[in-house]
Amino acid sequence: MLVYLEYAIIENLVIDYFLLKVSLFFSGVKTKWYKKVFAVVIGTAFAIVLPLFYINNILAFFIKILLAISIVYIAGEYKSIKSYFLTLNIFLLCTFLTGGACIAILYLCNMQFVLKGGKVVNQGMPVAVIIGGAFIITSVILRVGKSIYRKKNLVPFMQKCQIVLGGKGFCLNGFVDTGNRLYDDKRGCPIIVVSKFVAEKHNLLPYLTERVGSINYSTIGGKSVMPIYKLSGVILYINDSVLYKTASLGVSENAYDKDYDIILHPALI
Repeated sequence: MLVYLEYAIIENLVIDYFLLKVSLFFSGVKTKWYKKVFAVVIGTAFAIVLPLFYINNILAFFIKILLAISIVYIAGEYKSIKSYFLTLNIFLLCTFLTGGACIAILYLCNMQFVLKGGKVVNQGMPVAVIIGGAFIITSVILRVGKSIYRKKNLVPFMQKCQIVLGGKGFCLNGFVDTGNRLYDDKRGCPIIVVSKFVAEKHNLLPYLTERVGSINYSTIGGKSVMPIYKLSGVILYINDSVLYKTASLGVSENAYDKDYDIILHPALI
């Protein structure tokens, strides 16, 4: 019984907290940390008490669903019923995925385990392994989710384009940065920016022959000077339209996001 209590407390306090954290993140629900702790404490109490009573599997299943409904409701601060049910569905899905991942890890490690009351029990597994495994699994889910969420936000501002240098076209993935307010006063056109790393990667440097000036700019590391070069033109592919624009090209020493090659000026769109 002591062994069961130890595993029940660890499983529910730690793993359920991670699952709630992931679920609330994906649904975009803001909440206080103590609400999540209070919710998992209630879940842990039920997990310890429930096995003391003889309950058939069907009834136990519905009790656990009601418990999930309750702790998800307690943990969050929901602005609508839609956000609550979204969080609940994500919580149930993450619970299923995490349980499946734990079983897969036990199989791969050739560890003996049994299912008791719908739970995976492996009394020979150290508590630290349980905590570490839960942390790793939820961290991976969070990292993947953040990456997908971030790319989803970038998509509306991503733009296929082609810059022309010395009569040669270079196809690049552009990002329309509304914060880009750089203008080439000499030529009277906006400035688009490429990092030196991208310029080397796409072999742009040999074609950057006509320098028209430079711009001073500040970074965390201090002040720098960005050289500005003349472009023959910029070709934008927007839906079924092809736009030809005039712009200058700034080459920055600083690297930026790997999801795009060049920072476009909003005036080009």
